[in-house]
Amino acid sequence: HPAVETAPVPQRPDMQLSMTVWDSETGEIAMQESHTMRRDDSRSRDREDSLFFQREFAIRPGEYQIDLLFFEPQSHLGNKHSQTVVIPDFRRGLAISSVAVGHLAVGRSGPLPPVREGSVALVAEPVPIFAPGETVAFAYQVYNAVRHGNEPDLSVEYRFLVETAEGLHKVAGPVEMKHLENETLAYSLPLQGWPEASYRIEIQVRDNIAGVSVTGGGSF
Repeated sequence: HPAVETAPVPQRPDMQLSMTVWDSETGEIAMQESHTMRRDDSRSRDREDSLFFQREFAIRPGEYQIDLLFFEPQSHLGNKHSQTVVIPDFRRGLAISSVAVGHLAVGRSGPLPPVREGSVALVAEPVPIFAPGETVAFAYQVYNAVRHGNEPDLSVEYRFLVETAEGLHKVAGPVEMKHLENETLAYSLPLQGWPEASYRIEIQVRDNIAGVSVTGGGSF
């Protein structure tokens, strides 16, 4: 029998990120770097059409302008993007980060948890729009919880509201989770039977040891 020739699988390129972070108060460069971005296929929503890249870095609280140049090294095709970000100061008192809203990452055996090994691992959506039947995932970080030994003792309530012309109205919740021992937290919600609308999740985190609470939320 003649050998069967198969078309080669196209290689998905790594990308190059050049980043300059400007301190908005002083006008000086706070950080500058160039970094090779390795693709993460587990976080691509459609393995045929999209790729997921992520870069993390630490920076002091303040307001910054971030200038990004993102390009494919072989073809030199890419794009530029600039945006202003404000980094809150979470160093005092119980605090909650902004809430990442997105899809679950996908592994070989199916969807993966939104938090893995203590880090947020969902596919964050800059424009959080979802189709009926999809699962929306929320993840966030809690700061400065009092610890008993090595672990905090947190209780969380999730409430879901729909935006209408008259304002926000509750549609689900509260969903309660008690005595959590992690500061990186997440929740997944299958959108079965949810009509098309703009929704908001409200999150209340209580530090059971300190007896204080903090609230946060996000829209989708």
